[in-house]
Amino acid sequence: MSFVKKLVNLILVASFIISLVPNRDNPEPIIPKKREEVRQQKSFTSETPPKYPYGEERLLLFIKNQLKWPVREFCGEGTVVIGFTVDKKGNPSDYKIRRGFQEKFDQEALRVVKMIKKWKPGLNHAGMPIATQMNLPIRFRLD
Repeated sequence: MSFVKKLVNLILVASFIISLVPNRDNPEPIIPKKREEVRQQKSFTSETPPKYPYGEERLLLFIKNQLKWPVREFCGEGTVVIGFTVDKKGNPSDYKIRRGFQEKFDQEALRVVKMIKKWKPGLNHAGMPIATQMNLPIRFRLD
């Protein structure tokens, strides 16, 4: 494996580990009044964030193996942040490019994140699964 590829993979691993936290755009808790509202409530903050079912190392390996450098002539660097929702059953949906740096790289990061079909759902303070928004950074860098 070339030095550049190893360096890109190392940076990807480091930025992923540092940045894998749920998106906390709405920090105020929603306190429902009725039990029915609890079942229908779509919460986005969790005590325990969603996790890849096979562990972080396997997730990073999966991303590393699937990620392709989309523009060979491009010698810059940047991070693409893909936001998505993990529902109560662990299914991801509602993918959005939260931060991009170049269209082809944005689309490549989105393609790879969409390949991850299952997550362990986030848990609320009572240990119950809830829908959670996630941000997954994918860093592209050449040295």
